[in-house]
Amino acid sequence: MTDFSNRRAPWGQLVDPTLLIESGDSPEPREDYEDLHLKLGSTESLETQQSRFIDCFIELDRSIDWHGSRSRYRNCTIAIGRIGSLDLTGTAMNMTSIENSRIGFANLAGCEAQDVLFKNCTFEALDLTAAKFKRVWFENCTVEDLDLRDFEGNSVDFTGLDFAKVQGLQNLRNGTINETQLMQISSGLAMLAGIKVD
Repeated sequence: MTDFSNRRAPWGQLVDPTLLIESGDSPEPREDYEDLHLKLGSTESLETQQSRFIDCFIELDRSIDWHGSRSRYRNCTIAIGRIGSLDLTGTAMNMTSIENSRIGFANLAGCEAQDVLFKNCTFEALDLTAAKFKRVWFENCTVEDLDLRDFEGNSVDFTGLDFAKVQGLQNLRNGTINETQLMQISSGLAMLAGIKVD
């Protein structure tokens, strides 16, 4: 097991949880959690709607679903493991990383994220509809279906996100992609520009 006691996020903030909450003491909706290591193991369902997490390391091995809409995360590390459905609609994330996670459907619609890192994550579907991202990075991530409809991004680095299908291609503007990704979406961009390719 990796020692996260002195973990530093890329922007230099220190994640240093001092209190370990073992499996069985799961967080609950509409609560505040600060300076904690939440080691949750495996659970059927996790409910954290409208909760606030500050300086926390959240470690979840396996779950069918996680309902965490309209929550707040600041200076947190989230390692989900394997989960069927993740609902973080309307959340706010700042100086937070989501790492080493295998997620079926991740719903971040309406999420506001700033200084956030996604690392070593696999998504079957990632819904960023109407989300607002500023200084967000993807590193060694893959997604089958990426939904960017009404997405607003500023300094979003998509180069570390291997995607197969993208909705809302025009909303990649103000972001960074690599040459391989550009080739993948070239036909879609041509269609958006009204260019006929023979």
